[in-house]
Amino acid sequence: MHTFTPVERLIIRYAAEDHAAHYYGTVFGFGRDDAARYTAEGHLRALVSEYGLTPVHRALVEVLTERPELLTRSPAERAAGAQARAAQADAQVQAAGKAFKAGDLERASKLIDDAETFAPARNFDGYREKIAAAKATAAAPAAPLAS
Repeated sequence: MHTFTPVERLIIRYAAEDHAAHYYGTVFGFGRDDAARYTAEGHLRALVSEYGLTPVHRALVEVLTERPELLTRSPAERAAGAQARAAQADAQVQAAGKAFKAGDLERASKLIDDAETFAPARNFDGYREKIAAAKATAAAPAAPLAS
């Protein structure tokens, strides 16, 4: 079985939470495996493109086997879960900004990493670049004074 990165595993889990119930049951009587396949094909295209459908599908089936309640979540429950994760990510980014302004660059970096766990499909590269630049500036030796 393919080993996904921690961030990829989160992306797969969140796709199951947000989309699998949409496909489960329906007038066609789709089961867990069908819901996993349609979730992979429709919502995890980048992972499917990189690794192929089979490993992504298997990972989704694993999530849905461990958490079968995800298959019967209402649209409101799915939306609330996604909104809660987005709010958590935003809160982590805000806290990272405060740490950055206070000069606590290690904490700022960790908080951005934490934000990514709530919104793994979101791009945090700009924040990381800003923190890395500040770290480089802080680590640079002071220019000698002209005599």
